[in-house]
Amino acid sequence: MIGLDTHAITRLLTRDDEAKAERCRQLLQQAGRGEVELFLCEAVLAEMVYVLSSPRLYGLSRSEVYDRLMPILDCGECDYSRSGFTVLPSSYMPLAR
Repeated sequence: MIGLDTHAITRLLTRDDEAKAERCRQLLQQAGRGEVELFLCEAVLAEMVYVLSSPRLYGLSRSEVYDRLMPILDCGECDYSRSGFTVLPSSYMPLAR
């Protein structure tokens, strides 16, 4: 199982570093094909909301943060638990295409 961190997801969602965004996109594609299992803890999710919405960082509105995070969180086949969730193989991974 591979844990996703804030840095990797930020690169994917903001595309401010194309090489790192591409590596994260490829990792999501691998998860979509069932080659790897990804895990995202609640702390990383909370940090992502903070980073993306902070006026000192990206300054996105709540709706923009929601729109960027939901394709990852609502991929259709996520295993949610108290400590986070696992992205399971899925044919629906819009950010990974």
